[in-house]
Amino acid sequence: MRGCTGKHPYATKAEAKDALTHLRRKQTDGEALKAYHCHHCGAYHLGRTKRAGAIHVRDHYRNHPAKLARRYQAALQESER
Repeated sequence: MRGCTGKHPYATKAEAKDALTHLRRKQTDGEALKAYHCHHCGAYHLGRTKRAGAIHVRDHYRNHPAKLARRYQAALQESER
């Protein structure tokens, strides 16, 4: 299990998502988590989605890509200041 040692394996994506739902109810730090399929062991794990410099897309913006593009441009302009 190279690369996933110490992570809890879930047999199915549904099982991992159920665990994720339970964790989100208990979570207070706002850390973004997701269920993902591990190519090392074939199981599903929970992991962080937040990476340095990453832009998180809320479900709202998935349905409104023009708004996302405007927000992204505004963030770029702000970072250049």
